[in-house]
Amino acid sequence: MKDFKFGYKGAYKETDKEIEIYLQRQGCTTTKNCAHPLFFVEISHHNGKNSIISEINYSCNPKIYGRKYGQISKSSSDIYTENEGLEFIKIHVSELTGKKITINPQVISYCYSFGNYDIQKDDLFLSSCCYEEYSDTIRHIVSNVCLVAFEGENRHFKDYNFDVDKAALKYRILIEKALYCGFHQCDTDKGDDHCKRRLAWLLGEYIKEGINDGVNWCNQDMSRVKK
Repeated sequence: MKDFKFGYKGAYKETDKEIEIYLQRQGCTTTKNCAHPLFFVEISHHNGKNSIISEINYSCNPKIYGRKYGQISKSSSDIYTENEGLEFIKIHVSELTGKKITINPQVISYCYSFGNYDIQKDDLFLSSCCYEEYSDTIRHIVSNVCLVAFEGENRHFKDYNFDVDKAALKYRILIEKALYCGFHQCDTDKGDDHCKRRLAWLLGEYIKEGINDGVNWCNQDMSRVKK
């Protein structure tokens, strides 16, 4: 799965005629959003009311407003279901871009180890990496290159080797960054298994930001989603 673009929230795939939006959950809330250079979309439940707020913020919208910044939203009194909210987004983003807009039904999970609530149970990660339990390795999910192998008698998180596969050389700086900067005592206190899967998630995020050479869906435990 290639040609995804990632903002600070969500993801999208864009052609000359169509934009497919992938919404990402905001933490452990019901709010979902996606950033694009021309717009930021958000859909959420109205606090205290059984209704939906659907909102589009335009970062650059001379086509509609004739000015650099503008905002359009529809109030909770106008939208009562999530499907109506999603349709509102598709209609107005299509007007802005002149392209067909689709919204993928699969929600992207916020970050590893946050999936403890019922509303998150079907969320998945769109990641560059996965953790393979039977081989105790972290792998680049598209090429299957081994990025990190856990070795030694007890296979502790700190007993790693990232020189197993020569094809992983281009990821070396990002692997070192994830290993040396991404862990605190609150992580290591949760044990080796937690740290290995968190490393797969964190490294996947760094690769998406730095190289972006393909992603696939992962479960919340960072195992690869089987086709």
